[in-house]
Amino acid sequence: MTQSYKPLPYFKSEMLSKVVENKVEDYLLSIKDQDPENLYRQIIDLVEEPLLKCVMEYTRKNKSRAANCLGINLPTLKAKLKRHGLS
Repeated sequence: MTQSYKPLPYFKSEMLSKVVENKVEDYLLSIKDQDPENLYRQIIDLVEEPLLKCVMEYTRKNKSRAANCLGINLPTLKAKLKRHGLS
């Protein structure tokens, strides 16, 4: 069974996407002809850390509940929290 989700009514994903797109374009323009290193990891880390903080606060640090909210398994959540120094 596929679980569906409802986006929060006040959260428009296209807004977040546009902010990320604009910032990445600005960054790439600023470095001119240099190739960025680990750009994907850097962007994911910048988005992932505040997401984890917010969800952990929302769930009152209940990791099982947080993992469920994020749609990831508990070991993955623990690894992500550790990576960001949030464990």
